[in-house]
Parts: sequence; structure tokens; C-alpha cells
Amino acid sequence: MSLWSFSVHRWQFTLVVFALLIATGLWALGAIPRAEDPSLKFPGSLVQVRYPGADPEDVERLVVDPIEDALAELDRSHREEGTAQIASRDAVSASLGNAGWAGLEPGARYLFTIEAVRRLVANRDQVLSATRWSPGRGIALMWQTLLNGLTFGRNVALGALGRAESVPAARPWQRAIDAGISILAALPALLIAIPLELAAAAVKRGSAVKLSFKLL
Repeated sequence: MSLWSFSVHRWQFTLVVFALLIATGLWALGAIPRAEDPSLKFPGSLVQVRYPGADPEDVERLVVDPIEDALAELDRSHREEGTAQIASRDAVSASLGNAGWAGLEPGARYLFTIEAVRRLVANRDQVLSATRWSPGRGIALMWQTLLNGLTFGRNVALGALGRAESVPAARPWQRAIDAGISILAALPALLIAIPLELAAAAVKRGSAVKLSFKLL
């Protein structure tokens, strides 16, 4: 029996099927949101910048490209949707360590502060909704910064623990000394780092900050 023959001879079934289709269409019509000017979300960012008097090539080279690079580097520090964790350049550990600051990751092109991030994300219609000190990461950065003042290389201890990318010393004997110092000085440096980082966090200059963003 063909489909057409079945539909004619079983007309009751055909009516039920069509009634169900009409009911489904009416339900979909009411369930689908409609608006005169719908707000469409897309997986991207719109960056708007102004540089009065500059030609398009200069704006792209001097303004747009650095902003895009900084936003891309900030996005790489995301821990979950709408958040990021940064090593703050305003931290007490950064002032103590200078070139030996543990937050100086190899290959990082930008050093962020909370205010710099606030202005940066404003370019893509986001606001910094909350900032919170990250105690575990903050104490680790302060601890490693203190150790960096005693070693030839940088971030030796955190690198060995898999918590950061280290910069080893140039010579084998220097690397051997760094390993020994990192072991022997680990506990004393930690006992100093904890109260230092707690005091820094109390004055909002902790080493690591978790940031939360939301769209305007």
C-alpha cells in the first residue's frame, strides 16, 4: 500500500497527524522570542578606538594592534567564563622583586594592573564587576619572588612544581646551586612570604587578583 493510498483509506490517522503539526506550529510561534529590534549575541568583540588626526595605517599599528594583543593575552589567563586571573603589576611583590618578580612570565608581552584591565575591557563593552585577591597564587608569587633574589635563574621552584615557566641559569653549576638554594631556602622564604602577602592583600596590593567581567 502506497503512502497516498494509506492516507486516503486511513483518513482519521491523517487528520490526527495534521492536527499535531498545526498544534506544534502554534506552540513554536508562541515559544520563539520575537522583538522589533532583536539583540543578537555573537562570539566576538567589537573594539572601537579614536585617534584624531591619524591615518588608518597609524591607528591600526599604534592603537588597534596593541589593544587586540593585550586583550588576547588577557583572554589566555581566563580560568572560567567571565573571569581571569592576573599577576598584578601594582603588587608589593613586584616592587620588591623588580626584574626578579615572579609574575614576569617568559614570553608575556604585557604586565597588567587592575586599572589597566578596567580600561582595556571597556574597549569591548565590558566592565570589571568584581576583583578578589587569590591567596594561593598570591603567596606562591611572593614566595618565588623572595627566592629569585637568591638564585641565578628565575622561578626555579615554581617551575619545578609545574606552577610557572622557569628561566634557568645559563651554566650547569649555576643551575645546580639554584636547585640547592631553592630547597634550603624554601621554608624560611615561605615563613616570610605569608605575612608579607597577607599585609599586601590588606592594602589591595596582593600579587594575584581574580577578576570578573560582565557585558554592559
